[in-house]
Amino acid sequence: MSRVEPADNGSPPTPLCQYVYHFETKIDLYLLYFAIHVSSLRELARPMPTN
Repeated sequence: MSRVEPADNGSPPTPLCQYVYHFETKIDLYLLYFAIHVSSLRELARPMPTN
């Protein structure tokens, strides 16, 4: 039963930890991209009503 538990838990980065890390960084990048996209859309939509 003790062999089932990973003994080296924490020494090397596990694939799950790497996946979660990359997933979090992807979320941050997507949020940043979304914020930039929304701001650019607002800037593009400003001159529309004035036309």
